[in-house]
Amino acid sequence: LQRVGASVDFVGPRRDPHAIAPWSATYADPDFDQDHAATWGDSFVDPLHDRHALMATYRPDVVVLELGANDIGWFRQGVADSLARARAWITSAQATSPDTDFVLVEIPWPGHPKAVEYNALLPGLADELSTPDSRLVVAATDPDYALGRAGDESSEGTGATFDHIHPNSQGQQMIGAAVADGLSLLGVGTPYPRPLAVVPQG
Repeated sequence: LQRVGASVDFVGPRRDPHAIAPWSATYADPDFDQDHAATWGDSFVDPLHDRHALMATYRPDVVVLELGANDIGWFRQGVADSLARARAWITSAQATSPDTDFVLVEIPWPGHPKAVEYNALLPGLADELSTPDSRLVVAATDPDYALGRAGDESSEGTGATFDHIHPNSQGQQMIGAAVADGLSLLGVGTPYPRPLAVVPQG
């Protein structure tokens, strides 16, 4: 976003990243706007943020919404229930801030039947809830996104994750690129350049 001169101001109550051993809670490159509302373990069914307070306090022009993996995986919710909660989350946010756009991030969990089904339904949800003042687009999972080794959280893993689900540095880049593509559809920045670079882990 900086490189293409996009005028953005990230908002939210946090600035730090979540850390898991053996990595520290520091950014590899701290030279960027760090405000955010991302929280490890968040979900639709057991939210860790008051979305009304977030929307009313920060009045975002765009919300990047990446939830659902914990609902389907940890809380073992069904696809229909998860989609209904996503719909409720978005319509509630729109009621508080009716001119906010949304980037709906697919659950990056290739091969998981519920995640695959949920992702397939997101474009329909985006069409259903879009209004002239509140547009919704979908950030699609990179087709090369592949899961790494399961059950070894201390390893860098292979592919896009360092364990059975959590993205490593390559996976984070893939998700970020998809979000940049989605933002570009809303007139913020440009699509992320391809092919993606191979980035160091950690």
